[in-house]
Amino acid sequence: MKIKLACAISATMMLLVPSLNYSQAPSLGTASDYAMFTSIGAFDNVGATTINGNIGTNAGLLTGFPPGTLVGVINVANPASAQASSDVNVAYNYLGGVTCGVVLTVLGNSQILTPNVYCLGAASTLTGDLILDGQGDPNALFILKIDGALSTDALSNVILINAALYDHVYWQVNGAFNSGTNSVFKGTVLANGAISMANSSSIMGRMLTQAGKIMLDKNAIDIGNSPLPIQLISFTSKCEKQNAVLKWTTATEINNDYFSICRSVDASSWEVIRKINGAGNSTEYVEYEFSDTFPSLKDEPTYYRLKQTDFDGRFDYSQVVVTENCNAESVVLTLYPNPTNGTVFLNFQGERKDIVSTEIVNSLGIIMYHADGYQSSFDLSVNSYGVYYIFVNMRTTQIVNKFMFTK
Repeated sequence: MKIKLACAISATMMLLVPSLNYSQAPSLGTASDYAMFTSIGAFDNVGATTINGNIGTNAGLLTGFPPGTLVGVINVANPASAQASSDVNVAYNYLGGVTCGVVLTVLGNSQILTPNVYCLGAASTLTGDLILDGQGDPNALFILKIDGALSTDALSNVILINAALYDHVYWQVNGAFNSGTNSVFKGTVLANGAISMANSSSIMGRMLTQAGKIMLDKNAIDIGNSPLPIQLISFTSKCEKQNAVLKWTTATEINNDYFSICRSVDASSWEVIRKINGAGNSTEYVEYEFSDTFPSLKDEPTYYRLKQTDFDGRFDYSQVVVTENCNAESVVLTLYPNPTNGTVFLNFQGERKDIVSTEIVNSLGIIMYHADGYQSSFDLSVNSYGVYYIFVNMRTTQIVNKFMFTK
């Protein structure tokens, strides 16, 4: 009898105690169909934004489509937008009543969070990578409550691993939301202020606000709630023999059609330089490599990111990596004859237009000859015998070779 009573009490308690993975997830109602929505405010877009999902405002003008591309419905000040506005307010207020599990003071910088309710007591900035670890549970729920505005730095990234889904990530922002250039954000934002998306930033999820203008600028937004097609372990770039060598590794791939390698010289405008087939469906580590033989000019950075597209057309972006000086020529300076008995000749292999001056210096450090730019030979016949140095002074470096002047 005691055992039966204990079991009954346990069962009752399980019903009364809310489950983090289910009961604390807010119901979005009709707002779940929206990628971007504001209850009160204008809605504008600049450039080639692409959105998968409905958009709308319940009080304000909506412009920018076209040039933006929309796979969804536009609702402005109509019964559908009124219902969505009500549903956004209900969901926002619901999250306000959810009890905090962990209080955070910072957000990002390779921080790893497991399923829980996290609170930040003031306006916050997401810096670098924020990693949400689902611990193998596709129902894992993440709620992040920010009592103030939320901004994301340029190139910042929300990374989901171990079965975490961006449809199970919720952000309550008691203020405005501002994304940084080329940042990649994931989850559903329920805000209480304006939403501004910087150039080329992307959202995998939703941006819903109770009040405030929505401003887009060449963004990619997708409300798809399927499992992330890939688990990207690493994505790196380095220079090898004037090529930018990109390498990336996946741990799992689901429905993965292909990768698009995107390149930019200003981290703003991107071009697709190659498409590489994905593994389709895989639970093993897969390594990829691509060499870009035409990175940007010397002394300028080149930016790269991956756009992963699945067989259903859904896509996701990786973080951005950068290479610098990758297109610099290999610089080699040889002298002949060495030793010399009169004239010394220079054989310079490199970009001569970058040479500022060429100089001959004796062993005491006195400049004996100076020529602006490049000079291919020097006559030392009137000089004393001994050790000399030749300096080729370039814009970013200096090359020095030693030679002998003898009889």
